[in-house]
Amino acid sequence: MFALLLFVFVACGGFLGCETGYTNGTGVGLAGSFTGLYANPTGGVRVASSTGTFVSYLQLTQSGTDVNAVDNNGIPFQGTLNAVNSTSATLTLQGKTTAGAAVSITASLTASGSSAIMSGTWTEPTLSSPIYGTASITPF
Repeated sequence: MFALLLFVFVACGGFLGCETGYTNGTGVGLAGSFTGLYANPTGGVRVASSTGTFVSYLQLTQSGTDVNAVDNNGIPFQGTLNAVNSTSATLTLQGKTTAGAAVSITASLTASGSSAIMSGTWTEPTLSSPIYGTASITPF
């Protein structure tokens, strides 16, 4: 009986409830994190068009599948990672522009080593615009 319990303990990683990475609730995990400062690598505007002050970067913070971001204007965004696999995820964020318009960001995040690319769409009630940036991240 002791040998069976020892086997189960070792097979389960020794400690029940320990996390080894981020998961999306389906058992698919990430070895790294998409946390980083996403800016346009060419130095141009990160969001091509907005009703508020231009957005040149998003500082993304990931905790599991929960994501918070702050743009260069100090505006907060909240959202989640979905469709997570070993090195990519779909990001959805909600926030506002400096002019007060509601914003929805839908983007794909793709990691390669210690770099990530965010590519997607910035959507306001009266416009839609590409959003793009790269960041240094915790390696995958």
